[in-house]
Parts: sequence; C-alpha cells; structure tokens
Amino acid sequence: MNAYTLAFASVILVAGAAADRIGDRPVFAAGVATFTAASAGCAAAPTPELLVVFRVVQGLGAAMVLASSMPLLARTYEGRARAGAIAVWVTVGTAAGNLGPLVGGLLVDTLGWRGIFLVNLPVGVLLLVAATRLPGP
Repeated sequence: MNAYTLAFASVILVAGAAADRIGDRPVFAAGVATFTAASAGCAAAPTPELLVVFRVVQGLGAAMVLASSMPLLARTYEGRARAGAIAVWVTVGTAAGNLGPLVGGLLVDTLGWRGIFLVNLPVGVLLLVAATRLPGP
C-alpha cells in the first residue's frame, strides 16, 4: 500500500505539468494504460517483491489519471454541462473511496486477493477506448 501511495504522491505534480504541456487526453490515456497494465501485473505477480513493483507502477498511472481527468472534463464541457460532469467526477470518486473497502473485501472473499486487481482490467480497457475515441479537446 505504501509503495502505491508514495509513487502516486511523488509524481502527481509532474503528471499535471505533463498534461499542461502535451495535453490532458494523452496523459489520461497513458495513465489509464499504465494503471491497467500494472493491475494485470499485480494480479499475476508471482512474488511479493514483484507485487510491490507493480503497485509502484499502478501509483504512477493513477497519478497521471487524477492529474489529467479534471482538466480534461473542464476543457470538454461548458456551462451547466461542465458543472454536471464535475459533479459526477466528484460523486464517483467519493463513492469509490467509501465503497472501496467493502467491495475489496467482497472480491477477496469471492475471488481471492488477485480479484482486487482483476476488476480494474475491464474498467481500464473501457476507459482507454473511450479516451481514444470520444470527441473532445
């Protein structure tokens, strides 16, 4: 857990600067791809050491996603639509933080600890497809 948090906190400002320089969408897509690939690595990790390595990579991807997602929404929507999109972003983030331990516990009980990471794969693929195909800035 600390490896993920340390990696996330260490690069979030750099990820934001990168999004400002090269664009929110490319940084978001790279972050989703990185996080999703690292999730697969975590699920398949044969040793605790490799699990920690993949958790670091996951934290890097998460930082890229967080640093670019809000600006991406702000540039994509205007007026009331922007307020609605940001409200959904905040609601989903809050719900994920609150429901994460419960859902994580259910996944561990039903699929084992690897299930916590496997659940990220279809979500990541869908986000990556959306990030690369939907219109926007």
